[in-house]
Amino acid sequence: MNAEHNTILINGSFKAEYIVFAEQISGKSPNIRTLGNLINKFVEKHLLIEDFELPFFYIVNPKYFSKGTKIAREKLLQRLLSTEYEGKINKEALLNEPLQSFFKGK
Repeated sequence: MNAEHNTILINGSFKAEYIVFAEQISGKSPNIRTLGNLINKFVEKHLLIEDFELPFFYIVNPKYFSKGTKIAREKLLQRLLSTEYEGKINKEALLNEPLQSFFKGK
């Protein structure tokens, strides 16, 4: 995962590597279709956010996990809450507080 942008590339290569990994650690592995359905569920539940600039890239919702610093996480949240993503993502899914509260202290 890219620490600065909290992104992950989920392409065919990633899926194939994940299937091998799952087989090694659990003795079972999802098929490619099941894995695709799981990724779609992560998007539906706002754990992953589709990056509309790059195909196969997803932003890991920084509300739940951020690999970067606290400042980098806040910058990413501000970017996702900006007009750049207006109408493309559920902004309420990014915060633990109402949207307006996030900007009050800024």
